[in-house]
Amino acid sequence: MTDTDPSAQSPETVHGFHDGERVRDRRDGSTSHVRFLSLTPTERATGEYAEAEIVFDALACRFELDEHTAPHLDRLT
Repeated sequence: MTDTDPSAQSPETVHGFHDGERVRDRRDGSTSHVRFLSLTPTERATGEYAEAEIVFDALACRFELDEHTAPHLDRLT
C-alpha cells in the first residue's frame, strides 16, 4: 500500500470528532481530548479495534470513543 491509499490513512473523523479535539463529558463534567489510534489497514478492516480513544485530563485512564460514549461528549472551543 502506498501513502496515498485511503485505506492506509487515519479517518478524518471518528463518530464526528477530529483527532486532538477537546471535549467535555456531560455526565460528570470531565474534560479530555480525542486521540486517533494508529491502526494498520488490516486492523482497521477487521472492525475489532477502536479507531480513537478519549484521554482524560485529570485521570490516568482512557476510554474507547464509540457509539455509546460519543453522544455524551460536547466539543470545547
